[in-house]
Amino acid sequence: MRTRRWSASLLMVVLLVPLLVEVQWNPQFATPRMVARADQAQEARYEQCVTDQVDEATRQALSAADNPDVQSLMIRMRQKEVLAYCRLQHPERLVDVEEPLRVNLLDFRWRF
Repeated sequence: MRTRRWSASLLMVVLLVPLLVEVQWNPQFATPRMVARADQAQEARYEQCVTDQVDEATRQALSAADNPDVQSLMIRMRQKEVLAYCRLQHPERLVDVEEPLRVNLLDFRWRF
């Protein structure tokens, strides 16, 4: 009786999974390794520098010119300078990160 119940449950699961979930064969295997990635703290400082400098350039452009086209041009010109300036202030740093063992055989996605 117990084996019959187990086999009925297993049959129900086997029938319902393909109906409810899209199953895709996606074999991936990667051994543990060291990977160089950008330092997140340094990139955050760089992004903050860019945001602050672009905000300042926007304020200056809005106060200096009344024409929206001229303001836009001034802001875009300053943005290119800001990117180079902030990268000099906060150079890109690479940090070694250890990736763990990764094994993947199947991908599941809900159909509904």
